[in-house]
Amino acid sequence: MAHTQSKHDFFYQYPRNVVATSAGDVEMPILYFDDSVMMALFRVDHDRAQALVAEQGLEAVRVFGGKALVGLAFYQYRETSIGAYNEVGVAIAAVPKGMPIPRSPVLSLFGSLDKAPIGFCIVDLPVTTQAACAAGREIWSYPKFVTPIQLVLNGGRFEGRVTDPATGKPLVTLAGAIG
Repeated sequence: MAHTQSKHDFFYQYPRNVVATSAGDVEMPILYFDDSVMMALFRVDHDRAQALVAEQGLEAVRVFGGKALVGLAFYQYRETSIGAYNEVGVAIAAVPKGMPIPRSPVLSLFGSLDKAPIGFCIVDLPVTTQAACAAGREIWSYPKFVTPIQLVLNGGRFEGRVTDPATGKPLVTLAGAIG
């Protein structure tokens, strides 16, 4: 379904420029017209999370029980200016090394975004198209790779799966009731 009416909305009338990638030219900013997202947060072993963010000069934030906080987000982009694709983000809550960590790290996530002491370091970002992969890797240096990603939103249920591009076996599966 084309969203021609929304494409003419003032919000989308932002000046754009073209950036060349190995998968072709990309008009920036990329525009997203129709999408869905399912996000889940997990507490994980802090030392393992720290190992993944340390080379970025970051420190994984400890939350309840001394665990690290990891976000897993499944995106279904049905209509964008670079075509339809799916994406899954795996990100760890972190701060720059040496920066004080808030007393209540989880509560601080609900504060003003421009003053947020905690951010999320993206450690994996699989996508389903070469265009999305090239744009992410070449323009923003995101850790993207192309692989099959299935997403099913059906009423109050969700199922998402990322498949290993080399073996065809599941890398990550998340399923359950929404809410």
